[in-house]
Amino acid sequence: MRRPCIALAAAALLALPCAAPAKDRKPEAEKLVHEGVDRWSQGTFDEHRQAIARLEQAAKLTPKDTKVLAELAQEYLDAGFTHDAKETYEHVTELSPADPTGWEGLGRVWKRDWLATLARASLEKSIHYFDEAVRLDPKRAEVWTALAVLRIERGDTAVAARCAEQAMQSAPELGGPTVAGAYLAYRAGRLASAESLFTLAFARMAPRLAARFRDVTPLVPETDGEALADMSPAARAEYARKFWSESDPDPTLRVNAARLEYWARVAHATLLYSDTWEPHWDMRAELYVRYGPPEHIGYQPPGFALAQRPNEYDHVGAFGVPGVGTFVRRVGDADPMWYPLHLQVWEYPQLGMNVVLEDRAISQHYELPRNSWAETDAAPDPATMARNGLLATAGGRATFTPFPPGVQPLAVQGSVSAFQGDGGPRLLAHVSAPGTPDRALTAVCVVIDSSEHEVQRASRSLGASRCDPATLRAGDFTFDLPPGRYRVAMSVSDGASGRGVVRTRRALAPVSGKLSISDLVLVCGPLDVEPVAGSVRLDPNFAHTIAAHEPLLAYFEVYQLEPDASGATRFEYEYAVRPLGPDTRPWFKRMLPLSASEHLDVRTPQSGVGPTRRQYLSVPAESLQPGRYRLEVTVKDHASGATTRRDVEFVKEPEAEAPPAGTVGAR
Repeated sequence: MRRPCIALAAAALLALPCAAPAKDRKPEAEKLVHEGVDRWSQGTFDEHRQAIARLEQAAKLTPKDTKVLAELAQEYLDAGFTHDAKETYEHVTELSPADPTGWEGLGRVWKRDWLATLARASLEKSIHYFDEAVRLDPKRAEVWTALAVLRIERGDTAVAARCAEQAMQSAPELGGPTVAGAYLAYRAGRLASAESLFTLAFARMAPRLAARFRDVTPLVPETDGEALADMSPAARAEYARKFWSESDPDPTLRVNAARLEYWARVAHATLLYSDTWEPHWDMRAELYVRYGPPEHIGYQPPGFALAQRPNEYDHVGAFGVPGVGTFVRRVGDADPMWYPLHLQVWEYPQLGMNVVLEDRAISQHYELPRNSWAETDAAPDPATMARNGLLATAGGRATFTPFPPGVQPLAVQGSVSAFQGDGGPRLLAHVSAPGTPDRALTAVCVVIDSSEHEVQRASRSLGASRCDPATLRAGDFTFDLPPGRYRVAMSVSDGASGRGVVRTRRALAPVSGKLSISDLVLVCGPLDVEPVAGSVRLDPNFAHTIAAHEPLLAYFEVYQLEPDASGATRFEYEYAVRPLGPDTRPWFKRMLPLSASEHLDVRTPQSGVGPTRRQYLSVPAESLQPGRYRLEVTVKDHASGATTRRDVEFVKEPEAEAPPAGTVGAR
């Protein structure tokens, strides 16, 4: 946009003849430059206008002084007069081709044009001019920093990393280059290095900018954001700690992957939308830090208006009986005022949403459309996010990836079960992942309490699984914990780039002195169904399915059995298998009991010594029809007369169809 208050363009100013030698006018020009810089620092619109006028006068007095011209070009650029800035910087490069200042300025001009139009040619020109600037002066850290983020946008990740290294070497004391280095370290999957560099950068940058990285307000519901503003610094820090703990996709890592991803997004948005190391923050930046980069951005796409009116009503007037006013909309009484409008559409197919952004003032400040009757904020589709494996924060205002960059996902299964130990509740966690005997897999399990503090951590190598010894590795973890609600995360890694994570929640109830039963765990065989003593090794049937000719295998423990006069414990357990879902038999058969192919009912007396019984269970389910069932186990203590019950659901799969005769593999 051309400035309305400056009469002469930069090129015309520079072409004016001088009435006296430049050396005679240099002191006056220096004075004007000093006044212009001072007025610009005042920050008001009028002061900026006067600052530019003084610099233009100085440029008339010394038309070949590249320092004066560069100062004028910079203020043109800061004021939004991009065309004048371009012409002035081009003149600087003509007068002094070996001066990197003009080339750097042209890089910033074309970067701004690329952000405005998304034209690939503008991105290429910006990179070209920045490259020329650092070729002439390799110590320009801010140019290397700008090149790092632009190379990322271009897809040159390896070159971007080298640019970030050059930026840090050129000015290790500055925050911008360090942030760029941290961002590139994260993209390379070096999480520990990235966290260290980000922490170092926060201490080097302005406190206002460091606060941007630590602020979680864009990610939380509006009510929480309003409450955060009224909290004390300590309460705000505690809220952020809990938020990041809950949002962490992999608590088994020593760094918080969600927080690192957020810091990387803030770094990218800040570097990208800033002309200098001063953040320019609008809805584009906020969308980026909430949801990451869009798959595509449309600029002025077809079907959207390219102009706007300040008021949706053309004209409002009054008429009617004297003393009784009636307001109506009268179209055509006055020509409406139309203003140009820049518009972008950010497309997130992985989130099931497109976000329309408007730049109403043509000032590179995009906002959401204004609508008095409907919500215009970005709203991802939960089902689409789930299909793409993305994780939402509370309130759905942000999403994070389940794995950091460079990770190849492993298919991991896991479960947690509640048992009793010697002194209280015991949590038993199981994990399984595909793997062959020659492939070493390591599992880590972390337990987090309701206050979002890690309370237990353990690791182990996985061994062969009974469910499929040839292709599955499995392992378990045992934790004695106080009663409460817990989050459990288990990860499996192959020592290279392969990694899988499973997350679940579990509440542990206090141990009572009454008869009780543990969780009913479906397991894989073969196994000995006789009672067992001491610790047991379980291989859970994570899918809760059995094949057509397989028995249903389960494990449970009974606690607080009372001994009789002889010291023995006598009890009986009864298991029943009942179908789930509607009864699809004909109406006349529904009047009759279920047959043996539709349900099972077995009672077994048991005896032993001690208050605890560990029991495997083998249910002959071969006669059951395919479908969904519930296994119910009821235990009765003969001494006390008390009973307790547990149940678990499973699916019996239909028998696999034999291949047609004559096909490959048929016998």
